[in-house]
Amino acid sequence: MDKNKYIKIITVLLLVSALYGICGCHLSKPRPPKEKEVMEKIHEMINEDIRLVKKTDEETYIFASNVRNLEFELNLHAETVNIDGSNFGYTGKYSYRNNYKEQVYAFYRDRVEQLMKDHGFTASAQSDPDMPCIDSFTIAAYNWLEKKEIENINDFLKDLRDLSKEEAQYHKGPYDFDFEITFLWIDVWGDKKEYIRTTGNYNYSNKIGPGTTDEELDVRNLGITSQRLGNVIPPVYNGILIELE
Repeated sequence: MDKNKYIKIITVLLLVSALYGICGCHLSKPRPPKEKEVMEKIHEMINEDIRLVKKTDEETYIFASNVRNLEFELNLHAETVNIDGSNFGYTGKYSYRNNYKEQVYAFYRDRVEQLMKDHGFTASAQSDPDMPCIDSFTIAAYNWLEKKEIENINDFLKDLRDLSKEEAQYHKGPYDFDFEITFLWIDVWGDKKEYIRTTGNYNYSNKIGPGTTDEELDVRNLGITSQRLGNVIPPVYNGILIELE
Protein backbone atom coordinates (compact mmCIF):
# COMPACT_ATOMS: atom_id res chain seq x y z
CA MET A 1 0.00 0.00 0.00
CA ASP A 2 1.17 3.50 -0.79
CA LYS A 3 2.77 5.01 2.33
CA ASN A 4 0.92 8.34 2.09
CA LYS A 5 -2.41 6.59 1.64
CA TYR A 6 -1.68 4.38 4.66
CA ILE A 7 -0.87 7.44 6.79
CA LYS A 8 -4.15 9.09 5.73
CA ILE A 9 -6.16 6.02 6.70
CA ILE A 10 -4.47 5.81 10.10
CA THR A 11 -5.03 9.54 10.65
CA VAL A 12 -8.74 9.28 9.85
CA LEU A 13 -9.12 6.27 12.16
CA LEU A 14 -7.39 8.12 14.98
CA LEU A 15 -9.56 11.19 14.46
CA VAL A 16 -12.75 9.12 14.45
CA SER A 17 -11.61 7.28 17.57
CA ALA A 18 -10.84 10.56 19.31
CA LEU A 19 -14.17 11.99 18.24
CA TYR A 20 -16.11 9.10 19.72
CA GLY A 21 -14.11 9.33 22.91
CA ILE A 22 -14.62 13.07 23.34
CA CYS A 23 -18.27 13.52 22.40
CA GLY A 24 -19.61 10.12 23.39
CA CYS A 25 -21.00 9.41 19.94
CA HIS A 26 -22.95 6.23 19.26
CA LEU A 27 -22.68 4.00 16.22
CA SER A 28 -26.22 2.74 16.55
CA LYS A 29 -29.37 4.84 16.66
CA PRO A 30 -30.46 5.48 20.28
CA ARG A 31 -33.88 4.48 21.53
CA PRO A 32 -36.45 7.28 21.28
CA PRO A 33 -37.39 9.07 24.52
CA LYS A 34 -40.31 7.67 26.46
CA GLU A 35 -43.77 9.17 26.14
CA LYS A 36 -43.56 10.88 29.53
CA GLU A 37 -40.37 12.68 28.51
CA VAL A 38 -41.93 13.69 25.19
CA MET A 39 -44.95 15.12 26.97
CA GLU A 40 -42.79 17.14 29.34
CA LYS A 41 -40.71 18.49 26.47
CA ILE A 42 -43.62 19.52 24.25
CA HIS A 43 -45.27 21.37 27.14
CA GLU A 44 -42.02 23.26 27.66
CA MET A 45 -41.95 24.21 23.97
CA ILE A 46 -45.62 25.13 23.52
CA ASN A 47 -47.56 27.18 26.07
CA GLU A 48 -51.04 26.40 24.74
CA ASP A 49 -53.36 23.97 26.53
CA ILE A 50 -52.80 20.81 24.46
CA ARG A 51 -53.37 17.06 24.73
CA LEU A 52 -51.95 13.95 23.08
CA VAL A 53 -54.29 12.58 20.42
CA LYS A 54 -52.31 9.56 19.31
CA LYS A 55 -48.84 8.14 18.90
CA THR A 56 -48.54 6.83 15.36
CA ASP A 57 -45.09 5.28 15.90
CA GLU A 58 -42.07 5.57 18.20
CA GLU A 59 -41.06 8.91 16.68
CA THR A 60 -44.36 10.51 15.64
CA TYR A 61 -47.01 12.07 17.87
CA ILE A 62 -50.23 13.94 17.07
CA PHE A 63 -51.32 16.66 19.50
CA ALA A 64 -54.44 18.82 19.63
CA SER A 65 -55.47 22.03 21.35
CA ASN A 66 -57.98 21.80 24.19
CA VAL A 67 -59.36 25.28 23.46
CA ARG A 68 -59.78 25.32 19.67
CA ASN A 69 -59.88 23.18 16.55
CA LEU A 70 -56.14 22.81 15.95
CA GLU A 71 -53.91 19.76 15.56
CA PHE A 72 -50.18 19.48 14.92
CA GLU A 73 -47.57 16.78 14.49
CA LEU A 74 -44.39 16.19 16.44
CA ASN A 75 -41.52 14.22 14.90
CA LEU A 76 -38.52 13.00 16.87
CA HIS A 77 -35.19 12.96 15.03
CA ALA A 78 -32.06 11.29 16.33
CA GLU A 79 -29.28 13.88 16.25
CA THR A 80 -26.07 13.02 14.42
CA VAL A 81 -22.51 14.32 14.34
CA ASN A 82 -21.69 15.65 10.88
CA ILE A 83 -18.31 16.92 9.74
CA ASP A 84 -17.77 18.11 6.17
CA GLY A 85 -20.90 16.32 5.05
CA SER A 86 -19.92 13.00 6.64
CA ASN A 87 -22.00 11.33 9.32
CA PHE A 88 -19.91 10.05 12.25
CA GLY A 89 -22.72 8.57 14.30
CA TYR A 90 -25.36 9.63 16.79
CA THR A 91 -25.08 12.03 19.71
CA GLY A 92 -27.57 10.04 21.77
CA LYS A 93 -30.02 12.97 21.83
CA TYR A 94 -33.25 13.63 19.96
CA SER A 95 -34.55 16.86 18.44
CA TYR A 96 -38.24 17.69 18.66
CA ARG A 97 -39.52 18.99 15.33
CA ASN A 98 -43.13 20.03 14.97
CA ASN A 99 -45.43 21.97 12.66
CA TYR A 100 -47.27 23.80 15.43
CA LYS A 101 -46.45 27.31 14.21
CA GLU A 102 -47.48 26.49 10.66
CA GLN A 103 -50.77 25.06 11.92
CA VAL A 104 -51.41 28.19 13.99
CA TYR A 105 -51.15 30.33 10.86
CA ALA A 106 -53.27 27.80 8.97
CA PHE A 107 -55.93 28.26 11.66
CA TYR A 108 -56.36 31.86 10.44
CA ARG A 109 -55.98 31.30 6.71
CA ASP A 110 -59.69 31.54 5.78
CA ARG A 111 -60.07 34.73 7.80
CA VAL A 112 -56.95 36.28 6.28
CA GLU A 113 -58.26 35.55 2.79
CA GLN A 114 -61.63 37.03 3.77
CA LEU A 115 -59.90 40.18 5.00
CA MET A 116 -58.24 40.50 1.61
CA LYS A 117 -61.65 40.30 -0.09
CA ASP A 118 -63.19 42.75 2.37
CA HIS A 119 -60.54 45.33 1.47
CA GLY A 120 -60.76 44.65 -2.26
CA PHE A 121 -57.36 42.95 -2.51
CA THR A 122 -56.46 40.01 -4.74
CA ALA A 123 -53.25 38.02 -4.83
CA SER A 124 -51.04 38.94 -7.78
CA ALA A 125 -48.73 36.06 -6.90
CA GLN A 126 -47.96 33.70 -4.06
CA SER A 127 -44.86 31.81 -3.03
CA ASP A 128 -46.37 28.36 -3.52
CA PRO A 129 -49.76 27.37 -4.97
CA ASP A 130 -50.00 24.63 -2.36
CA MET A 131 -48.85 26.64 0.65
CA PRO A 132 -50.77 25.65 3.80
CA CYS A 133 -50.97 29.10 5.37
CA ILE A 134 -50.29 32.82 4.94
CA ASP A 135 -47.86 34.56 7.25
CA SER A 136 -46.43 37.38 5.13
CA PHE A 137 -47.39 39.89 2.46
CA THR A 138 -45.57 41.97 -0.10
CA ILE A 139 -47.73 45.00 -0.89
CA ALA A 140 -46.80 47.19 -3.85
CA ALA A 141 -48.83 50.40 -4.28
CA TYR A 142 -48.61 53.15 -6.88
CA ASN A 143 -47.49 56.41 -5.33
CA TRP A 144 -50.47 58.31 -6.73
CA LEU A 145 -53.01 56.50 -4.53
CA GLU A 146 -55.52 58.76 -2.81
CA LYS A 147 -55.75 59.13 0.96
CA LYS A 148 -58.82 56.87 1.14
CA GLU A 149 -56.99 54.08 -0.68
CA ILE A 150 -53.93 54.37 1.56
CA GLU A 151 -56.11 54.28 4.65
CA ASN A 152 -57.71 51.10 3.29
CA ILE A 153 -54.25 49.52 3.27
CA ASN A 154 -53.67 50.72 6.84
CA ASP A 155 -57.03 49.30 7.94
CA PHE A 156 -56.09 45.93 6.44
CA LEU A 157 -52.89 45.95 8.48
CA LYS A 158 -54.90 46.83 11.61
CA ASP A 159 -57.16 43.85 10.95
CA LEU A 160 -54.08 41.61 10.79
CA ARG A 161 -53.00 43.08 14.11
CA ASP A 162 -56.39 42.14 15.57
CA LEU A 163 -55.76 38.51 14.57
CA SER A 164 -52.40 38.57 16.36
CA LYS A 165 -54.13 39.97 19.46
CA GLU A 166 -56.71 37.20 19.28
CA GLU A 167 -54.00 34.55 19.07
CA ALA A 168 -52.50 35.79 22.34
CA GLN A 169 -55.54 34.56 24.27
CA TYR A 170 -54.70 30.93 23.51
CA HIS A 171 -51.35 31.08 25.30
CA LYS A 172 -50.36 30.96 28.94
CA GLY A 173 -47.43 33.27 28.29
CA PRO A 174 -45.80 35.28 25.47
CA TYR A 175 -46.02 33.78 22.00
CA ASP A 176 -44.46 35.14 18.81
CA PHE A 177 -47.31 35.40 16.30
CA ASP A 178 -47.04 38.18 13.76
CA PHE A 179 -47.51 38.95 10.08
CA GLU A 180 -44.55 40.27 8.12
CA ILE A 181 -45.33 43.03 5.62
CA THR A 182 -42.93 44.21 2.93
CA PHE A 183 -44.18 47.46 1.42
CA LEU A 184 -43.05 48.93 -1.90
CA TRP A 185 -44.02 52.22 -3.55
CA ILE A 186 -44.42 51.94 -7.32
CA ASP A 187 -43.00 54.89 -9.23
CA VAL A 188 -43.55 55.35 -12.98
CA TRP A 189 -41.53 57.64 -15.23
CA GLY A 190 -42.52 57.41 -18.86
CA ASP A 191 -42.60 53.71 -19.69
CA LYS A 192 -40.34 52.76 -16.78
CA LYS A 193 -41.78 51.26 -13.63
CA GLU A 194 -39.68 51.06 -10.46
CA TYR A 195 -40.36 49.63 -7.02
CA ILE A 196 -39.05 51.76 -4.16
CA ARG A 197 -38.13 49.79 -1.05
CA THR A 198 -39.22 51.02 2.37
CA THR A 199 -38.06 50.27 5.89
CA GLY A 200 -40.23 49.38 8.85
CA ASN A 201 -39.77 48.05 12.35
CA TYR A 202 -37.93 44.99 11.02
CA ASN A 203 -35.33 46.12 8.49
CA TYR A 204 -37.02 46.27 5.06
CA SER A 205 -40.35 45.05 6.39
CA ASN A 206 -42.88 45.54 9.17
CA LYS A 207 -43.73 42.85 11.69
CA ILE A 208 -47.31 43.21 12.86
CA GLY A 209 -47.96 41.83 16.32
CA PRO A 210 -50.28 42.65 19.22
CA GLY A 211 -48.15 45.61 20.29
CA THR A 212 -47.60 47.23 16.89
CA THR A 213 -48.76 50.84 17.04
CA ASP A 214 -51.03 52.67 14.59
CA GLU A 215 -48.07 54.89 13.68
CA GLU A 216 -45.98 51.85 12.72
CA LEU A 217 -48.85 50.46 10.64
CA ASP A 218 -49.34 53.65 8.62
CA VAL A 219 -47.51 53.02 5.34
CA ARG A 220 -47.00 56.78 4.96
CA ASN A 221 -44.65 56.63 7.96
CA LEU A 222 -42.39 53.93 6.52
CA GLY A 223 -38.86 54.95 5.68
CA ILE A 224 -38.19 55.62 1.99
CA THR A 225 -34.90 54.16 0.79
CA SER A 226 -32.84 54.99 -2.28
CA GLN A 227 -33.17 51.39 -3.47
CA ARG A 228 -35.20 51.16 -6.66
CA LEU A 229 -35.96 47.75 -8.10
CA GLY A 230 -36.82 46.95 -11.69
CA ASN A 231 -39.05 44.09 -10.63
CA VAL A 232 -41.04 43.34 -7.53
CA ILE A 233 -39.42 40.93 -5.10
CA PRO A 234 -41.47 37.72 -5.29
CA PRO A 235 -42.99 36.48 -2.04
CA VAL A 236 -41.19 33.63 -0.29
CA TYR A 237 -42.31 30.72 1.89
CA ASN A 238 -45.97 31.34 2.80
CA GLY A 239 -46.21 34.79 1.29
CA ILE A 240 -48.70 36.70 -0.88
CA LEU A 241 -48.04 39.56 -3.32
CA ILE A 242 -50.68 42.30 -3.58
CA GLU A 243 -50.14 44.95 -6.25
CA LEU A 244 -52.41 48.01 -6.05
CA GLU A 245 -52.94 50.61 -8.78
